[in-house]
Amino acid sequence: MIEYRGEKFAGYNKPKDASDGVHKKVVLAKEGDKVRLVRFGAKGYSSNYSPEARAQYRKRHAKEANSSKLTAGWWAYHYLWSKSSQVYRSGKTSGKGERFK
Repeated sequence: MIEYRGEKFAGYNKPKDASDGVHKKVVLAKEGDKVRLVRFGAKGYSSNYSPEARAQYRKRHAKEANSSKLTAGWWAYHYLWSKSSQVYRSGKTSGKGERFK
């Protein structure tokens, strides 16, 4: 267990649910000897992980795939929008974001 800025983490590079009410996830990212607290994913947007939405997102944000693990874009691309994501595996799709209800 790692404590960083008053938050507890299971380890480095292991995302958990964010408690700030603004983001979906938070991770204590470590790359080499650099450590950074990274919040990513906008809360309030649903998980529209249809194959088309996922393909469009990954196409628009392809440069983030090669960016630093210390950025929110990297975590969103690899964790929220990958085929191995929990949301993708559970088959959730919504069509419209929750903010449009």
